[in-house]
This record gives sequence, C-alpha cells and structure tokens, in this order.
Amino acid sequence: GIFNNASRADIVLGRQNRDAGLRLIVNDDGMTVPVVIGGSAAVKPAASNARFIYFAADDSFKWSQSMHAKLEVEYFDTGKGSLSVEFDGSDPGAPFHGAYTWGGKRVKMTDARQWKTAEFDLRGARFMNSENNEADFRLDLLDPDICIRRVALVRE
Repeated sequence: GIFNNASRADIVLGRQNRDAGLRLIVNDDGMTVPVVIGGSAAVKPAASNARFIYFAADDSFKWSQSMHAKLEVEYFDTGKGSLSVEFDGSDPGAPFHGAYTWGGKRVKMTDARQWKTAEFDLRGARFMNSENNEADFRLDLLDPDICIRRVALVRE
C-alpha cells in the first residue's frame, strides 16, 4: 500500500480534513465539530459530554503486530482540562485485552491560549482496529473546549 515505507502518517483537522495515512473515526462518544481558533482550523468535541476523538491508521502503515510509535498531537492550550491517549496496544491488563492501553501521561492545560504539541510514546502498539468503530487510538479530552488541529503517528 501507499504507506508501506512511510515513516509517518498524519491528519490535519478542520472543516475539510486532510488525511495522509490517518483518518478521523466518528463514534457516539467521539463526535467533533470544526472550529477556527488561534488563527487555525481545528476540531473539538461536538458536545460537552463528548470526550474522545478516534483515529485509525491506514492498514499499509501497520507493518508489525507489535510496534513502537510516537504520537504527536497539536492542540490549543485553553481551559484547565487535560489530554491523554489510549491506543490499541499489547498490555493484557488494559481494558479489552489491550485495546485501550493508556499512553502513559496526561498533558494538563495551562490556559496559555496558544498552539502546543504533545508527544506520547506508544510501545507495544498493535493498531488492529480494536477500539470503537475499528479505531486504532483515541484522544481523551477532559475539557470540551480543547481543540486539535493535527495528529501524526511516527514509526520509531
């Protein structure tokens, strides 16, 4: 496939998403709306009770049953919530036999009102579409006003 030899897959989010190996997955607890904030197009949760944003990597990007990847998330730092990730991993202690493996850290918002990038180290990632609606990972947003403009998955 087109992403067999790619070192990264990404998506730029907004009114018209630009997929390059990652795609946004719509789910009942992961609906988004496009916004413009800080001079950039982005998406945010569609409702105050929506807290996840789901993604799937192109099958041709997934070259191993267990891989090490880095996730980069560009977000607008607003409010006092936080951002973390759950990915389809190989931790047998995680919910649903690893489908919702925690990304290891929670990034706290400081209300700086500027764009920032968070990085997550995803060790033992399976990316077998085991999350809701065949997603590979989801962002967990503990504030409905956190906006996301780009997500990139980088093979280590």
